[in-house]
Amino acid sequence: MNAIAKFYDLTETVEKYEKQKKKAEKALKAAYKELVFLCPHPKAIDWNFGNRSGDYRVCMVCGIEDLASQGGTPGDEYDYGYPGYPNKEFWANTVVRKAENEEEFWSYRRHHWRVRDGKPKHP
Repeated sequence: MNAIAKFYDLTETVEKYEKQKKKAEKALKAAYKELVFLCPHPKAIDWNFGNRSGDYRVCMVCGIEDLASQGGTPGDEYDYGYPGYPNKEFWANTVVRKAENEEEFWSYRRHHWRVRDGKPKHP
């Protein structure tokens, strides 16, 4: 295949998948909005990144994050002051375990919703 044909083929491929990506992102945004409120958060995973941060928790089902949202001092997410801990009331009925490693912890994070003041909030 010559370079010009390859260029147009790649252009079509990129345009096709960019349209699909935008459609999927829109659908995921709506689905996550409902999912985090309906999810009973039955299983979660914790990880401590060190550097005086608290334990961070992620629901293994819906992916909502709790970046040490309770206790501590303001800014704990950025390693200032004293670390907080995941909101006890929000996670009251959740089976929690420590991640084997940081990679496992990251595999459940979806970067879309966080626990704030004991409730799901969109960042």
